[in-house]
Amino acid sequence: MTNQMTNQEKKEALQRYRAAEREEARLGREIGRWRARAERMTAGYGPTPTGAGDGRSLERTVAHIDELTGRLIHQRDELVSLRLSLGEAIGGVADPRLRELLTLRYIEGMTWGKLAIVMGYDDLRWVYRLHGRALEQLTIESHD
Repeated sequence: MTNQMTNQEKKEALQRYRAAEREEARLGREIGRWRARAERMTAGYGPTPTGAGDGRSLERTVAHIDELTGRLIHQRDELVSLRLSLGEAIGGVADPRLRELLTLRYIEGMTWGKLAIVMGYDDLRWVYRLHGRALEQLTIESHD
């Protein structure tokens, strides 16, 4: 069942894309850190074991990297799905200026100030008013 969303709910739906992008980047950085740890472990490999432990830390590290990689793949799938649905919703806004505003703000993550400059507006208040109009025209399916 679909319900009409409030402007606040629309903004939250639009912001989920940026949050998903940040999570994707975070997972990528974490995988990089764990790979660096694994490389340090293998660089120190020799015939005589060093340090304490059960000798399986490299195995556990690789398993953790695999688990994080699975989460990253899932996150990327979610990101693509969000991008497609938001692109469709934004594409449904009739006014090209409002579509551009929504795309720059919520897909590209542009700040309000930079967005105003790119769109050629001197008055940030005007950009906020346009944003309100854009949200009014935007239709995002809310699934309950």
